[in-house]
Amino acid sequence: MSCVSAHFLCHIITISFQVVILTFGYGFLGALLYYDYLSPPDRVNNFWIHHSKELTMVVTLIATALSVITSTLFTISMKEALRHRMSRPVSLVQLSASVALTKGTYMLRPEHLRLTTLTLFVFGVLKLLTAGWTTLLTPTQFLWPIQMQGSEIDITTNLFSNLLSAEFQNQGLTGTYIGNNSFEILDIGGIISGISAAGYPQGLPGTFNFNGAKYNVSTQGIVPTIENYSGSDAVPNGTRLEFSGGNVTVNTRQVPGKHTSVHIPQGFSRNYSMMQHGLTANVSCGAIGSSEIQYAWNTTNSVIYANAAASNNSITGLRLWSITASCGSNAPIMREYVTMVDANGNDLSGSGFLPSVVCPGPMNLSQTYTSFAILLQGFDQYSFLNASVCEVTPLLTTVRTKYSLDLISSEIITSTPFQSENIHLLSFIVGLAKFQSFRS
Repeated sequence: MSCVSAHFLCHIITISFQVVILTFGYGFLGALLYYDYLSPPDRVNNFWIHHSKELTMVVTLIATALSVITSTLFTISMKEALRHRMSRPVSLVQLSASVALTKGTYMLRPEHLRLTTLTLFVFGVLKLLTAGWTTLLTPTQFLWPIQMQGSEIDITTNLFSNLLSAEFQNQGLTGTYIGNNSFEILDIGGIISGISAAGYPQGLPGTFNFNGAKYNVSTQGIVPTIENYSGSDAVPNGTRLEFSGGNVTVNTRQVPGKHTSVHIPQGFSRNYSMMQHGLTANVSCGAIGSSEIQYAWNTTNSVIYANAAASNNSITGLRLWSITASCGSNAPIMREYVTMVDANGNDLSGSGFLPSVVCPGPMNLSQTYTSFAILLQGFDQYSFLNASVCEVTPLLTTVRTKYSLDLISSEIITSTPFQSENIHLLSFIVGLAKFQSFRS
């Protein structure tokens, strides 16, 4: 009785171990197929990254142990099955196949293809157990797709144009040339900083900083919509959109997946791909010819102050510049600037002067809402730039933006020029250009 009980207990232990191992293996595969992605907690992920070699060795040892246990249990099961089968008549070929399976080897009898194939299959599976368990248990990095959803201001709509018009009226501004007062509507003066990427075609680095965010080659007229890329950490100065000198206010969120109970890890890095609206411009410039009298570009200057006895830290002299230009209106536009000179009235060594006049309209005066013109001329260090006129054509764009490794890369999908409903937005942009022409 005790011998029978021990034999029965051996069967129970063998079956139990097999059930546990198979349940673990197939349960893991089933969960992976059901949830698509499985990830341990972020703390475990970080620990794995910092101790990958040690943990890989541990996983390999566990996989080897499971492989040995699985092979041993299979051998025991085959022996018990063969012992049970021997109670009835059995052919010599079947006995040879059973013995081969019990020893973990194979039988090569081409005339008995079915039994030969079976033993070869089982032999291959047993030899690949270690590799299979290692592959199943070893964590690997993978890309977890997450849908994002959000919104941003659509500056192409009549609603935005009407809102901007109402803001103009609230500030007591009239006409289509707003000027400095643009910053009373939307103060974005603090974002105009960083390093230009204009030298990219000549082989210079194409990465530059703009309000604390890094861009590749060009912003393409977009602002960040992802919190981690939303600009500098400076405290917003209270202006509209909280844009000047601080993070851009974003309105994006993750869309819950079909398995809301699954924890989405932080991951080692996050990449985003978004479709956004943008605002950029095409700029075309050309020299003002002697026959192009419609611009009436004229510059005069005179020394208004000179002090030969001034100390090194004092102003020795000043020159007053008067710049006049015609922008298609009846009265010409005049700008005055003051530059420093030495005590003899000569320009300081290495200095340069680049005055400009921003016109509210385009060179083609029949289209007052599609573009505007800038007239400019360089002196001294910038004397290589003759009197020129530049036409600035703002463009409303649809941009595919990628956020990866702290860098924003943009690609314009479509671009359209301004229409009649965008005249207030054009006025705002002209005002920004005028302000920069004074302070640059």
